[in-house]
Amino acid sequence: MKTAPRFLAPSLILVLALIAALYFSVSFAQQNCTPLTNTSRPPWPRNSTVYVNFGNLNAEQRRQVQAALDSWNAANANNGSHVTFSNAAPPQGGIVLNVAVGQTTTQNGVTPPAQFDSTGHVDANGNLNGGTLTFSNSVTAAGPNGQPQLALDEGRRKPPR
Repeated sequence: MKTAPRFLAPSLILVLALIAALYFSVSFAQQNCTPLTNTSRPPWPRNSTVYVNFGNLNAEQRRQVQAALDSWNAANANNGSHVTFSNAAPPQGGIVLNVAVGQTTTQNGVTPPAQFDSTGHVDANGNLNGGTLTFSNSVTAAGPNGQPQLALDEGRRKPPR
């Protein structure tokens, strides 16, 4: 019997943090939520609420994504973007970020463990009005013993401090 993929909590949080840095951070001087490292990527509109749809995530994956959202909300309150991530039901026309487990697309010969797709979700002003963040359920990486394992596996937790 096939079991559900499991995500490595530290890896998931790291991937989410990296995606957050690329998509959700801003400079105080900007009108919109501008990425720090690649300014050609579209930003979330400043002062917007992004409604998060947890899609097919299991309870542990949802907990980890919610922890990342809580961190982003805390950072975004002070970084000038004032973008808020909410897990409430979106209003009609609201900005929606879909989060799901599935297959990611190979790019330049590499299949990433997580991927953000904004295709069809950039408005006339160049701002994001939605998108999908997909966590791969099949990408592997070398584990501590050198053997391949799922790159994102929520069952492997950091030891308590």
